[in-house]
Amino acid sequence: AYSIQNVANEILESGANEDTMTKLQSFTTMDSVESEYTNLSTEDFLNIYENKNIESSNISTCVRTLDEKLGGLQKGKLTSLLGFTGCFKTTWALNIAYAAQLQGLNTLYLSLEVSKEDVLADLLSRHSNQEKFKMQLEHYSIKKHKLTFEELDYLKSDIIPDYNSLEGKVFTVDETDVGSYSEYALEQKFREVNELAIKETGHGIDICVVDHINLLKFGESKLGVTDSVNKYTTFFRQQSLNWCKTKEKVAMIVIAQSNREGGEYARKHNGNYLLGHFAEGNELERASSVVLTTYSDDTLKMLYQAKVGLIKNRDGSPLDLATETPIEPEYYTFGNTLVNNNLDDSFVDPAFD
Repeated sequence: AYSIQNVANEILESGANEDTMTKLQSFTTMDSVESEYTNLSTEDFLNIYENKNIESSNISTCVRTLDEKLGGLQKGKLTSLLGFTGCFKTTWALNIAYAAQLQGLNTLYLSLEVSKEDVLADLLSRHSNQEKFKMQLEHYSIKKHKLTFEELDYLKSDIIPDYNSLEGKVFTVDETDVGSYSEYALEQKFREVNELAIKETGHGIDICVVDHINLLKFGESKLGVTDSVNKYTTFFRQQSLNWCKTKEKVAMIVIAQSNREGGEYARKHNGNYLLGHFAEGNELERASSVVLTTYSDDTLKMLYQAKVGLIKNRDGSPLDLATETPIEPEYYTFGNTLVNNNLDDSFVDPAFD
């Protein structure tokens, strides 16, 4: 938490700016006093224990093997999703958010690479890829305004109304929504989105996705790349435990880029990575309760497959080897857990035999 002394020191070092003035104003509008310490009672512990299965099982990884191993992603934990360029990291993360939507959960999707319009186009394409719809719409066609008149009419008349009826929501925050990437500015935006989620759905954010953390490496100009990523990692881990200082927990999913060594290693080792393959930020390796990995190449893409792994599992054992999961990139689809997904067990393709 910021103190008046911290802000004063910032002003002395760098001068007054919009960010520091906003921080000063916050002391007149927010309760900056830390809450009184209370020890965890055995009664509270039992309440947490009994609710843990509910919390974890509601957040699917979208990959059946991983869900069976992990029991789902847990609130109050940081999960890193590691992969080399072009290995469907964003596709996977957005499918996790979409699956949560179907179950009435809310996701804040911090998109540092693409616009919120593109994220929504991807979600609509993913939503269209269900057996109940007579048309499946490619995400590229939606983004590039290349839908036929019939497809556009079907998007407006069937897909969008059905998507809007989902109990859960994805709230996308992109670069146009955040004036600064300071921890203070991010928390203020998170708080704003959380309040909007409560207003629209009756409850706050359940999952926060950061896509991707390496793009924040220049967010702290006084720090080096690694130190900057490490600092944000600590911030996001703390947010998972105490979301916007509400004492609520969220499942924090941080997309992380693999270094070139990791990409080459995965290519040579059947899609497997090592923990040392994070491109920047060794704190990601330490702070993550779970590290998921994804890999694909031209051959796997022709087979509509990616290789997914679990190389860290703080509450259990990792997977020894990466395993295949089906993908349909044109419809932004990843995984095999959704019963109404065209890639579920009823989907038969020789490539998956």
